[in-house]
Amino acid sequence: HLSSLNANRLCRTLIADQSMLGYVEGVQRPEREEGVDTLTHQKWSGADLIDRTLQTMYGVGFSTAIQGEECTENQFGAKK
Repeated sequence: HLSSLNANRLCRTLIADQSMLGYVEGVQRPEREEGVDTLTHQKWSGADLIDRTLQTMYGVGFSTAIQGEECTENQFGAKK
């Protein structure tokens, strides 16, 4: 119920009024402030395993690498 309620609130208020900025301000920044570990969720999803598999098949620097330079895992890790 908590997940559904929060998703509903997010859609009605944050996203409708502010688009992606609403998501950043209403969700990601508070996650960062409270030290929510899943802010950088790629490590929980197995993204590194997929990247290693794709790099083995297609070579290092595969252009759609999930854990590439610009992934959110690196963006949120940049500021402490």
